Amino acid sequence: MVNSVLAYKLVKETKTALEYEYYPEGNQKDGGTVAVSKEDGNISILKLSPSDEAKIYAMKLFKRIRQFQSIDEYDKQGTISWY
Repeated sequence: MVNSVLAYKLVKETKTALEYEYYPEGNQKDGGTVAVSKEDGNISILKLSPSDEAKIYAMKLFKRIRQFQSIDEYDKQGTISWY
């Protein structure tokens, strides 16, 4: 089994949106960016990480953001691990 890690942090918040940077395997030189609309809840990739061509890491962050939306509370940073 392979253990994978995704680090993320909130980098921008406005009245209408949140932006998170995400780092596959914690590599801050290889990050991507996702945005979350506060108005309709849509999540989109603004910049895909070069090492995330299959969008696996972005989708893991999408899932975590959906959890945040369900409780209306957003972490400023964190990590996600899976096997």
